[in-house]
Amino acid sequence: MKCDKCQSEMELKVVQKEGQNKGRKYWGCPNYPKCKGFFWADTGYENKESKYTEEDKEAFKRKDQMNARQSAYKGITNLLAAGIEAGLLKKMPTNNEIMEKVEKHAKYIYDGEIDLDKNLETEDVPF
Repeated sequence: MKCDKCQSEMELKVVQKEGQNKGRKYWGCPNYPKCKGFFWADTGYENKESKYTEEDKEAFKRKDQMNARQSAYKGITNLLAAGIEAGLLKKMPTNNEIMEKVEKHAKYIYDGEIDLDKNLETEDVPF
């Protein structure tokens, strides 16, 4: 998806500054501070008064879902590596078992129910 101000590819970012929006995701222009293209990931492109087309909104949604999958995959593979290193896994899960967990947790992340990097516990991935 392109910045509506300079047409650069927008980047998904997370607010790091302390305050009420800390941890909230947003789409920002990579050319900041020169360009101030910005909108909240959880509301920005769904605003009915938005200048984004339905095609843009679908592209944003697909990119959000892909980012959720990547985050879930990273979290689950990190847990697997830790489980293997600690000798906690009796058997290595199959690729299908891993991908089922990734899809389940990606939905949680996309729906805003969990932040996988902070909230995933080992019992959430019982292989």
